[in-house]
Amino acid sequence: MRRYIGPVIYITVLVVTLISVGLVAGAWAFRHVGEGGQRLPKPLGEFVIEITKIPSLVRSAFFRLLEGVYGGARTTLIIDQGAGKASPSPPLFFEPADQGYILLSALDGNRLVSNVRLLKIATGKEVLRWDIDWHTIMDLTQVSRFSAKGDPRSLRAFHPILMNDASIIFNTGSVLVRQSVCKAKPDWILNGIFHHSNELALDGSIWTPSVNTDLIPGYEHPLLREKFRDDALANVSQNGKLLRRISFASILRANGLEHLMFGFNGHTFQADPIHINQITPALNDSSFWKRGDLLISARHLSTVFLYRPDTNKIIWYRTGPWMNQHSAKFVGSRQISVFDNNVFSGNSSIPPFLNDDATNRVFVVDLVTNELSQPFEQALKNARVRTITEGRAQIVSNNRLFIEETNYGRHLMLSDSSTIWSRLNQVAGSEKPGAVSWSRYIEANEGKRFEVSALTACVTNKGIKNKTK
Repeated sequence: MRRYIGPVIYITVLVVTLISVGLVAGAWAFRHVGEGGQRLPKPLGEFVIEITKIPSLVRSAFFRLLEGVYGGARTTLIIDQGAGKASPSPPLFFEPADQGYILLSALDGNRLVSNVRLLKIATGKEVLRWDIDWHTIMDLTQVSRFSAKGDPRSLRAFHPILMNDASIIFNTGSVLVRQSVCKAKPDWILNGIFHHSNELALDGSIWTPSVNTDLIPGYEHPLLREKFRDDALANVSQNGKLLRRISFASILRANGLEHLMFGFNGHTFQADPIHINQITPALNDSSFWKRGDLLISARHLSTVFLYRPDTNKIIWYRTGPWMNQHSAKFVGSRQISVFDNNVFSGNSSIPPFLNDDATNRVFVVDLVTNELSQPFEQALKNARVRTITEGRAQIVSNNRLFIEETNYGRHLMLSDSSTIWSRLNQVAGSEKPGAVSWSRYIEANEGKRFEVSALTACVTNKGIKNKTK
């Protein structure tokens, strides 16, 4: 028996040594390739990158299995408000002094499905409702590495635009959709990865963030080729045709600003360094911009850009003092407003504000003098507005501010120092609110015509058109 002990020990030591060497070598290879090193042969480097995808694929498969067994990992769109939330709002509202409307994209608290409704604020009356066929949308959504089908019970209608014929155009974070008010099926569905804001240009087309999936010359580095997300500016016609898609990485490089994407993360690679969440087209000329210029919010750069598509020039930009901002808008003829989430980068179950007194902020920038102001600072503090990852701000008539506190399902109208009204998207039978998805305030003169024609707002059934780029 003793004669076997020596070889067994020898083999054991050899195996342990080989495993240890393999682990050390593998760890070095993963880190080396992850940091952009070029010491490994190209085929071996590509093999290492493929190996690193295994954990995420296993995780994805696991959650897909859970969805199959339990009927969906995210099916109710009910918000867990978490720690640090204060100042609850009434679940229902009507404010006789406000003659405007809210185009509410949200979880319907009674039907427990996301839809879009036009509500009259003075009475709380539902003027129009768009019931969305989420199953059809999911079935026609094409999966890519930057988007997924989702689940019919968890899809959201982001930032709907109310069109003249009472149809709406919205995105799901994957596809762009047009939906008529009296139809069960979408008018059209455009694949191509569309996300965040949707805004009308003067020519009637829509500007919305997208993702460039073409390889940019000079970005052949394996880390960029495999993992880099290049957000893009997409221009779409009202009949669902993609007119153009402009790589924002290419715009930054052409304007000498490539360092904003790759020069501020130390040894950490940021796969999504731009993260465009707002494109606002200029609808008039001013001393600082021209009609057709685009105001662009890049959240992960904490930077707002003014871009002229006709010349491919960034004519103005500013980084901060906002941090991870949303909702950049033109104000008057020389100012812009920026909704500042005022949070540091990273994901956390605890609100990532620098201190417990910090709230969201709204900055107004004078582009002529470069001066900053916060006209609604006290009202935002008093209402304790603290959305983390999303949020909308819209300065409306009579110097009021409409706010969507997206992470907590709340809408507010603020004066310079106080809350005029607020609404919590209440879910029937639950103390928690339902998700809201980038709603809009509609001024009285614009919304009134839809109320008058609500009974005749149906349009001709055109069927479903599944469009691709």
